[in-house]
Amino acid sequence: MNSLYRVFVSLPPSMCDRDRQLQERIVFFEAPYNYANGSTAGAAEVLEKLLTLAWGVDAAGWCEEGFAYNLRREREIVDEAMGEGDTRLLEIGWGGTPNISYAKAEDVDLFVSPLQVKRLRAALQATAREAVAA
Repeated sequence: MNSLYRVFVSLPPSMCDRDRQLQERIVFFEAPYNYANGSTAGAAEVLEKLLTLAWGVDAAGWCEEGFAYNLRREREIVDEAMGEGDTRLLEIGWGGTPNISYAKAEDVDLFVSPLQVKRLRAALQATAREAVAA
């Protein structure tokens, strides 16, 4: 069974918007998890192949080189997050409970199954509403 993962990816300059020299993407994807040894190594390989195909770049080695970092399973993210529900998957910074920073939809890529897409889009909408209300 696959696990949901989140990873931050620093884009190479050739992929950045002209007005943003440094740009990150928050990428969600699904991949197997090795419960026997607790390793995400297989997930890193899946991610690099996925980015290579989806973005048309050679992403081999990006996890090892640090372009893709903080590769975490859903369970790890949720256990350490401060918010509530699925919005915890989108937390990118904290300044106390009322000051949680969330990923913006335009910076998020979803390479997941249809049920996960529905979940994550709902979470993105909830955090967007929260940002407007603040």
